Amino acid sequence: DRDSGDNGRAACSIPGNVPFALKSTVQNYYELVTRGPLDREAVAEYNISITATDRGAPRLASERVIRVQLSDVNDNPPVFTEPSYVMYLKENNLPGLLIGSVHAADLDTEQNAKVTYSALPGDVGDLPFSSYVSINSDSGHVYALRSMDYERTRDFEVRVRA
Repeated sequence: DRDSGDNGRAACSIPGNVPFALKSTVQNYYELVTRGPLDREAVAEYNISITATDRGAPRLASERVIRVQLSDVNDNPPVFTEPSYVMYLKENNLPGLLIGSVHAADLDTEQNAKVTYSALPGDVGDLPFSSYVSINSDSGHVYALRSMDYERTRDFEVRVRA
């Protein structure tokens, strides 16, 4: 404030309903600080009204809005859309046949939300399941790698990590 005396002394304030506080540093300068941890998935952006009020008579005030956008950190694991997936395949199928797909979502954004799929190690009988099925790491599509014989393999389980 260009005035002198009490007319030139200003105090800044923000509403109490935001997780921020104003910290006075030196002569009419303030820092906007957080009161605690922030979660982008809960609130991604804040518009904070800062009011500067002088101590003169009459009191004069000015208001500015500061927009604070939170950047993302990789703090959420991917979650499958189903607790388990059951896929059916007729015997004597063609190798390369799409059996089905799995899907998981991540609450993070951009690169932190990119989900990739992989199968955990396991066996079907005396062979690794990787000789029976393949999972596309980007799409979650599950493919049969060989023709299945119902009399030899009636069912098997594949565990997938997202």
